[in-house]
Amino acid sequence: MGDIKTYYEDYWDRDTDVSDNDVTTPERKQRLLKTLKDYVEPDANVLDLGCGGGQFAALLNKSGYNAMGMDLSANAVGMAMRNNPGVEYNVLNPDGSIPVEDNIFDAVWSTEVIEHVLDVHGFLMEINRVLKPGGLFVLTTPYHGYLKNLLITVLKFDRHFDPEGPHIRFFDRKGLERCLQKAGFNPLSFDGIGRFWMMWRTWWVVAEKAS
Repeated sequence: MGDIKTYYEDYWDRDTDVSDNDVTTPERKQRLLKTLKDYVEPDANVLDLGCGGGQFAALLNKSGYNAMGMDLSANAVGMAMRNNPGVEYNVLNPDGSIPVEDNIFDAVWSTEVIEHVLDVHGFLMEINRVLKPGGLFVLTTPYHGYLKNLLITVLKFDRHFDPEGPHIRFFDRKGLERCLQKAGFNPLSFDGIGRFWMMWRTWWVVAEKAS
């Protein structure tokens, strides 16, 4: 049985960024820039954690932020460096920790990553560690609410909760809010993107590191 790093090295052994196939990517890009504009300075240090092919980190860099991309997969980082040069990309430590000192970043962006993480608390605590006091954490993860969960259960439980699929965590608002608070974050807003209210494709969550 392979480990999680091996799994994602295989997952990113590809020629194209998986974000290219996600219909919410343009909306996520637009919302990300607006959120950062509302909360941080134009030259803020921003980490794209779980950067994949690097297109979000490249967008941040072009928009005037000091962007850095990191991923557990060396294959993903290699793709990011090939497709989006001019940005600093690094591979996470084998245990998933972030290879920087404490209190480095003004903001951390992590899109469609937390649902792939086994140790959710450790993941969030590591983000908290590298953020400056009061720093911003913006994340997305597939949306789960009462109505959508009911429809999934009735119509496509096996497909959505595929036991061999890459998603190993599923978050409703209450659970995600609890995880954030336990890791030292103050949730600021919960919203959604893609489709419409109660059937959103993904959560859009903004939180800050508690001072």
